[in-house]
Amino acid sequence: MAIHFASPKALPPEPLTDPLHFPLGECPDNDVVIQTLLSFRTESVATFFNETPYPHNILRNLAGRAIRTNYMIMTDMELIPSDHIFTQLEQFLNQTKQKDCFNCAYIIPQFEKNATIEYLPRTKEDLIKMVDSETASLLYGNAYEPFQHCVQGSRWLKVPDSQTMEIAFPVNYTALCEPIVVVRSTAPGYINEMRGFGYNRLSQVK
Repeated sequence: MAIHFASPKALPPEPLTDPLHFPLGECPDNDVVIQTLLSFRTESVATFFNETPYPHNILRNLAGRAIRTNYMIMTDMELIPSDHIFTQLEQFLNQTKQKDCFNCAYIIPQFEKNATIEYLPRTKEDLIKMVDSETASLLYGNAYEPFQHCVQGSRWLKVPDSQTMEIAFPVNYTALCEPIVVVRSTAPGYINEMRGFGYNRLSQVK
């Protein structure tokens, strides 16, 4: 697991007199790593971050500026990509039609499974079976419909599966939708002024 740090100008990092030691074992739990890192914060730093909305978009833009590829996908850390998606994306994006489009954004449908189900769908057919059995659904589909409205995941499920990645159908953006998109790495960034939860990721789409 790679961990990257960013600090506000008002609170620059202080040099360490001794290196940090993490007696966490070879494969520690993510929560343990995070809590261990947080324990090294000074009181002033902890107070600052407890009183300041989390700068999601600033960090997204920071990550975006470090990209060295022609395309980027800005996802959430709790989302698990499907098998072979990056290989398929590379093949798809290398096609002439995609290479010639500099203003295109390609949506990746998102689904969530029931917490009681331990396995993940390996194919689209598996996913459809889980949706039909109500053990999987569109991400936030029941809790907040606008989040996925422009994704049209239910429509995508009805598109015949293919061995190669293809454009299923064009969609238009709808208000408050926050899709996961693949875009050129030169695409406009996110609005830094939007902090905290809610309406932050859609600022790039808008």
